[in-house]
Amino acid sequence: KVILQSLAAMARTHQASPAATLEVDEAVLEAFGQIIENKDKDLGLAVRMLCLPDIYTVVQEMEVYDYAAADAALRALKQALAKRFESQWRGLYTEYNDSRFKKAFEDGDIHLDVINERALRNQALSYLSELGGDVVAIAREQFESATNMSDEGAALRVLIQVPEEREAILQRFYDKWKDDPLVLETWIAMQGRIEDPNVIQLVRKLVEGGLVFDIKNPNHIFSLVMGGLYFNAAYL
Repeated sequence: KVILQSLAAMARTHQASPAATLEVDEAVLEAFGQIIENKDKDLGLAVRMLCLPDIYTVVQEMEVYDYAAADAALRALKQALAKRFESQWRGLYTEYNDSRFKKAFEDGDIHLDVINERALRNQALSYLSELGGDVVAIAREQFESATNMSDEGAALRVLIQVPEEREAILQRFYDKWKDDPLVLETWIAMQGRIEDPNVIQLVRKLVEGGLVFDIKNPNHIFSLVMGGLYFNAAYL
């Protein structure tokens, strides 16, 4: 509740003054720091608590639903968390490397902690993506070496937000999975998640391109709208 109230206050600040720098409540940052520090007490709980609320939850705390303002608040918080805990995110990403999951898989010992470790590693990548720099190369390497869709999808979600990477990475994903209709639904959904003011034009290109998208296929409609555009309200 405290985090939601803080985000709503930041969103209202953005509404009043869109050019203003949004300041994140220090108590919120400290709360996230405590979650990271004590993650080993309950890894699954930590994974869930480190997730930011979605934009629809934030606007419910506002008198007037303003998705652009809520998005600005969420972005400011994520960037602040990325900067404040950069070393911790990098440490988590390194600690929970893919070799741990591969070994568990080979040993037939995929238990809940291993799954949560992988989820936390991908959360770390998501936060680090706010910093740019070498993180793009890290995400690209994860995409190339991924042995499961969770890791490949997490890397793809990062790379589609980088304009210079977007077209090539979507093409590579398509080339790899073009014979798997279910995975291509993920490919469709990802394009609806591109955080770009021109996302509607990008989606129109997908719909009209005829490569995969079939307007008569309800799964394609659902993937694009509920798997993609639903999460992109601030850019619609």
